[in-house]
Amino acid sequence: MNSDLMIIIVDDEMEALVHFLSQIIEESNVRYKFFNDNPLDAIEYVKDYPVDCAYLDIRMPKINGLDLAARLIEQNKDLKIVFITAFYFDEKEIKERFKDNIIDFVYKPFSYEAIRNTFLALEIDKHIVEFSMFGDFNCLVDGQAITFLSKKSEELLALIMVLKGKKLTMEKAISILWPERELDLAKRLYRDSIYKLRQKLNEKGIGHLVIFQRGVTKMNTNFTKIKCDYYDYLNNENDLYNGYFLEEYSWNKFFKKILDKKRALVDE
Repeated sequence: MNSDLMIIIVDDEMEALVHFLSQIIEESNVRYKFFNDNPLDAIEYVKDYPVDCAYLDIRMPKINGLDLAARLIEQNKDLKIVFITAFYFDEKEIKERFKDNIIDFVYKPFSYEAIRNTFLALEIDKHIVEFSMFGDFNCLVDGQAITFLSKKSEELLALIMVLKGKKLTMEKAISILWPERELDLAKRLYRDSIYKLRQKLNEKGIGHLVIFQRGVTKMNTNFTKIKCDYYDYLNNENDLYNGYFLEEYSWNKFFKKILDKKRALVDE
């Protein structure tokens, strides 16, 4: 990670706090403070000190984590929340309640990977990522254009972002990006593009923007600070589409049909 994070952890179970510490002790860029005896003390702390994120147990005796989260956000409207729990809750309902403040849920017994992923998401949330798709594809991080390590890694990201969180399998990516290549060569080119894309996203501090799994990639829909002309148009937040969409990519035709149909309905 590139920048320091200040987090608080609120849990009435000391064993859980010790386990949490054991998972983050090697994270030199993470500063932390625990609250165990009185979770309400966390409210005063957030009021007086800058905190990036609160990790909150949901079931606690003096105040439940959901109500505590609401009171913490009253003190710091930009505070991010991660709920840590051993029980199942309606994630959709909770996400609707806390909207942009919520980062994720981490279920006990939590792993280093699960906690690390929340740190990556927090770091990413400090950056503003902008995509322009009407015309040619461009990606900016905090106002600076990204120069990708290869054209195909850039095109792969464009395809991932157009799908808006839908899974893109290796087989589907190959059929779109390398349709005429022999399969073994296409797989090598795919893996090379994946490697170069991950390297560039990590370099820019937005490595969590894309979820990379074995043979599958998809946009991380928990990433909140994304600006995109295509997304805004689909949500009726702009009227910028003029018939040009990712013009440098031959696979744009399917998406242009959808956009053209939408524009025709608007023009009626």
